[in-house]
Amino acid sequence: MTVGTNFHFSRKFNNGEIQHRRWSVYSNSQNEVLCFLCRHFGNSQTQIVQRGCCDWKHLSSILQRHENTKEHMVFIFQCITLERGIKHEKPIEKESERLICEPQKHEYNFFM
Repeated sequence: MTVGTNFHFSRKFNNGEIQHRRWSVYSNSQNEVLCFLCRHFGNSQTQIVQRGCCDWKHLSSILQRHENTKEHMVFIFQCITLERGIKHEKPIEKESERLICEPQKHEYNFFM
């Protein structure tokens, strides 16, 4: 298999669905794959986050194990939430305000 092919940058589920690993980045200069999100926003000390991974034989299982970590899932969720807000032209402040105020409105209506 050629290094840097799309094989490692997507994941196929049992139902046939293919999910692209947009968070995985290949570095030509270091010949390694790393997690862009966790490297820039997290504090994990794992190899795939700190230095990148060039263990091509085990890379699929390493990527799968990494994407199932709690920290990585939190970053993915935050990224998807941000993307949806941008796509629907909702500023982050407005969305945050809605999330904060919405429960208060329900509480107010409950007591009225």
